[in-house]
Amino acid sequence: MRYRYTKEKSLKLRRLNEKALEMKGRIARGLLAVVLVGALTTIMSFNANANSSNVYYLGEVVNAGKDTGFSENEEITKKDPHYNWRIGNFFVTGYTQVITDDSNPIFLKTVGDKVVLNFQLEQDIDALNNDKSLMIANDQKAYDNLLYKDETAFGRGALIIRKTDAYQNKKNTSQLYTDYLSGVKVGANTQVEVCEEGDYEVALDYSIRDKKITVPFIDKTIRSTYNDYKIYFTFSVRNGNCMVFPFDVATGEELTNKAITEKGFYLDLAKSRYLEINIKREVLREGATGLTEDVRFNKPASDGEKYTDEGIYTITVSNPYTDEETVKKIYVGTNSVLKAYMTTGYTISDIQSLLKDGATIDDDGNITIPEEVEKTKNAESVSLKKVNKNDEVQFATSSMVGGSICIVLALFIVYLLVKKKKKDKRVNTAVPVGSEESVSEKLPEEDEV
Repeated sequence: MRYRYTKEKSLKLRRLNEKALEMKGRIARGLLAVVLVGALTTIMSFNANANSSNVYYLGEVVNAGKDTGFSENEEITKKDPHYNWRIGNFFVTGYTQVITDDSNPIFLKTVGDKVVLNFQLEQDIDALNNDKSLMIANDQKAYDNLLYKDETAFGRGALIIRKTDAYQNKKNTSQLYTDYLSGVKVGANTQVEVCEEGDYEVALDYSIRDKKITVPFIDKTIRSTYNDYKIYFTFSVRNGNCMVFPFDVATGEELTNKAITEKGFYLDLAKSRYLEINIKREVLREGATGLTEDVRFNKPASDGEKYTDEGIYTITVSNPYTDEETVKKIYVGTNSVLKAYMTTGYTISDIQSLLKDGATIDDDGNITIPEEVEKTKNAESVSLKKVNKNDEVQFATSSMVGGSICIVLALFIVYLLVKKKKKDKRVNTAVPVGSEESVSEKLPEEDEV
């Protein structure tokens, strides 16, 4: 059966093809959008959880004696009921980097980090190491000789945390969490504390009851023994950034690098306790060569101290844990030259030279150069460009002339060689084969004459 392929059918087919192509394009664009969204989501999730994979475990259990304030530090032997198993694990998360200083881990945190101390219980406290004769005892009269010396009821495990503000060497009051092991679930990650900058001491004190003799059927314990155990460790948290925060005395607004303030500024070191911060003040002095910078002081910065005297203040911040350094400059005063020095980066001598040429400085330290000076500079620039261009043309011309001479000489030498070759060929053709004999025969006659 034959079909007629009319113009109308051709148009219909063309439209159908166009619609199909358009549909394919939409599908392709849709798939591409889905892929891009997925990729962006993955990247954002990765950045949001950049430090979630950083985990650092802390602490080892020791036998702390019996009724000695958990002060002893004895190794756990095979005869010990606590041999070869753990009550749980302490670990720190949410940091950017960890370094060690005399076996004390130092966790560095940056913007967005949340350093957290966690604990994961591994044992059923009523059947330790799957042994129903071992359990965490309910200690009603205990104390910690190092962190909590007041006798109190620890219950089934006591967690003690003490923070020290190292920059003041001030030990805070210990935080005591009694009956701690009763409140956590086996296998669950329990957040203990969010840690800001400081030095931390942590102890988990608990007592184990060992049912030595139990009467069968009635589950009556005749004799039990008790042993004290302790997990103790220290760590520190420091700022991994290298930032300083100056604020305007009059407005209270934060000042950025190269800021200008007439009233002065102060430093808030609350977020930079462990950074080394130095501040230098410079002023202008009249010297033999004009105005020059003169250093008035260079000293460590003080928290909350106000800097109101006129001058250029250079704040240098260094982080002893990362070896990073940050420098900020702030100008206090109304001197236009110093404002321009801060804003433009020109040297004092350059600014003075521009002022002599008629330049002006606005309140923000920006320099405005008069049109005549600008035109002169532009003309000098254009003239210099012309000179450079003429030199380039002259060099190119010389190169072309030199090249042409070399080519002419080469052609002339070739011409001479070709001409000589043709001449030699003609000479060889004109001389007969027996010419040498006829010449030799005539030579005697000439001798006779």
